[in-house]
Amino acid sequence: MKSLATCLLGLLVFVSVGTAEASLVVGQVRLSDGQPVAGAQVMLFDLASLRRGAVAQATTDATGQFALPLAALGWSALSHSFVLGPNYPNPFNPSTLIPYELAAAGYVRLEVFNLLGQRVAALVDGAQPAGAHRARWDGTDATGRAAAAGVYVYRLLVDGAQQTGRMVLVDGQAGVPIGGAEVKARPTAGASGSTYGLVVVGEGMMPYVDPAFRVEVGLAGGDLVVEGSAELPRMKVAAGGLLGDVNNDGQVDVSDALLVMMYLVLLDVAALDLRDLDWRDRMDVVFFLERYSSLAAANLNRVDLGDVDQDGDVDFDDVHFMLTYSIDPSNPTLPAGIGLLAGALVASLPGGAEMAFEWIEPGVFQMGSPSSEEGRLDDEGPVHEVEISEGFWFGKYEVTQEQWEAVMGTTPWSRKDYVVSDPSHPAVYISWHNVQAFIHLLNEAAGDSLYRLPSEAEWEYACRAGSTTRWSFGDDESQLTHYAWYHDNAWYVGEEYAHAVGQKKPNAWGLYDMHGNVWEWVQDWYDGAYYNSSPRVDPPGPSSGSRRVGRGGDFIGYAQAARSAFRGNLSPDGRYAGLGVRLLRIR
Repeated sequence: MKSLATCLLGLLVFVSVGTAEASLVVGQVRLSDGQPVAGAQVMLFDLASLRRGAVAQATTDATGQFALPLAALGWSALSHSFVLGPNYPNPFNPSTLIPYELAAAGYVRLEVFNLLGQRVAALVDGAQPAGAHRARWDGTDATGRAAAAGVYVYRLLVDGAQQTGRMVLVDGQAGVPIGGAEVKARPTAGASGSTYGLVVVGEGMMPYVDPAFRVEVGLAGGDLVVEGSAELPRMKVAAGGLLGDVNNDGQVDVSDALLVMMYLVLLDVAALDLRDLDWRDRMDVVFFLERYSSLAAANLNRVDLGDVDQDGDVDFDDVHFMLTYSIDPSNPTLPAGIGLLAGALVASLPGGAEMAFEWIEPGVFQMGSPSSEEGRLDDEGPVHEVEISEGFWFGKYEVTQEQWEAVMGTTPWSRKDYVVSDPSHPAVYISWHNVQAFIHLLNEAAGDSLYRLPSEAEWEYACRAGSTTRWSFGDDESQLTHYAWYHDNAWYVGEEYAHAVGQKKPNAWGLYDMHGNVWEWVQDWYDGAYYNSSPRVDPPGPSSGSRRVGRGGDFIGYAQAARSAFRGNLSPDGRYAGLGVRLLRIR
């Protein structure tokens, strides 16, 4: 156990930029507004051997600068005969380090100039062996006087060739000379650069993943521009999205594998038995967990999507499958579900409530009922082909009392007949106009027009879920009791109220209570003859009218009204115990 702890801590504990004999990749992590991200952890993974965990790791300083030591890689990558890296930290005070690496021994001169081209200091001047080096400037000139605040240029000359960089001195205060301008050189192999995976996590930022990070020893990692977590929409996906797409970018790729890898490393550290460690290792583990477990919880709240083989565990097998999928999505060894939609989007609402949605793919279906369908009414025909051209998120459940009260601050169903006042029961006694006010507040809070009522066509398309039968599950009325609260299993037996959402079976697309429980408002005006002339693609409904359409039936109605094609003809001011709503979200 002790050897395992030592191995893990070797991968995970913080790395000092003062480590001797270590080649470096340096850079800066900052937000899109230019603010540096301090205290972020930068981790490098070898894509050929993810089981090793992080092969290099560092923590950004107060200016967002990092320096990854690459000794663990066992080689150095030099694309030129020498490489000059950016100084770190930058801006600096009281001193800064300038890294460089030589592929071969040579005569080296490293100097600092001001913007007028005047030489301020010579940090290195003489022959040096091949390997990694660092020079330190303490902000003073050749005489020991403090240099003025401003921008300075440093230049590296090696056997007549040169490279330059810029750095910022904050206040011109003299630094503290510590002696020794260079570190001991380490021989290098002179190989070409290699590609690794880079992961950055930190407070106030979303995880940053670069699955094709070019490692060039001594070269800058560059500016890593990350997104602040506060700038993202107030939305999360819990057990939803594409199976394997843990970063929610719409695809399963190496980035997702790296995030899962980071999660597994955290789990390994958490599993250590502290009793088997000495006090120094124990403190390292405790410090690591206190700092990074909360980050993992905040940034990897969809790590369950990493269980691509759906065996109940997110593990190294899943990492393997995700990497395989990123190379060849048609590989026959892949699990069947990887890359497919799984579960529901859960959106945060004002007042702290949440609302679940299922993704509905675009497609074509036959709308209405044929003349042969039992219980059919004239306004359900003729059957006609309809194309839904764009996918949408559709409410997994009818809007609940909890959700309505959280947004509206009112309970119009209280002390009414045939209503159970309960957070999980549908919001009822709401008119079409009440629903529009509810949607307005949701969109106002979201800062965008995300929510709306579905059209009749969208509602029936989602209800049918690919079926052409009386109900989404088939034509056998005896099965309706398993899918719907309606007259025969509610009103008739004395349960004269809508029931808690989600108690019956869902349709094939994961939507509950599409049949029965409560009527659901849709956007369209009612016109009994509209199907005779409605557009084929995304029919919007009649342009005017006096009554609105409701769909799905309720706990009072008979089986006929719960059919997929049945059209309710309702006053927009109507309010009663069997009338509720289900919302559509565009993204």
